[in-house]
Amino acid sequence: MAEKKAESKTPLLTRRDVLKIGGATGATVLLSQGILLGPWSPDAIEGIHRESEASTEHEWHMGIDLSKCIGCHYCVWACQATNDVPRDEMRWNVGFPERTENGVDFFMTRPCLHCQEAPCVKVCPVGATWVREDGIVAMDY
Repeated sequence: MAEKKAESKTPLLTRRDVLKIGGATGATVLLSQGILLGPWSPDAIEGIHRESEASTEHEWHMGIDLSKCIGCHYCVWACQATNDVPRDEMRWNVGFPERTENGVDFFMTRPCLHCQEAPCVKVCPVGATWVREDGIVAMDY
């Protein structure tokens, strides 16, 4: 009788791979819940109101550096809550199918409402939005 050789099959996923995937999935869920339910959630930002009326003395414009923004949308939610703009009416980041030279999706930022007391400055978690000395709200997207 011919003896059959035991073939060793390598599994597609090892136990370690399954644990890594489970850990990454859990971390993603916890992080997304922290952002959506945390202090900068759209519902929490609803309480932010304009602190002063807009000035008509100057006409300000905004230049945006598209290399810094992490895409958290806190500035958008704060602006929408302050200016009573419905959430689905104003989209600041519009995705395009093109990618940059680094292989990252390209987003085109639309101009903001140029508030005198911009709520987006208060809620940006990475400091990418700030007020310059001359009063212009600047964003490092």
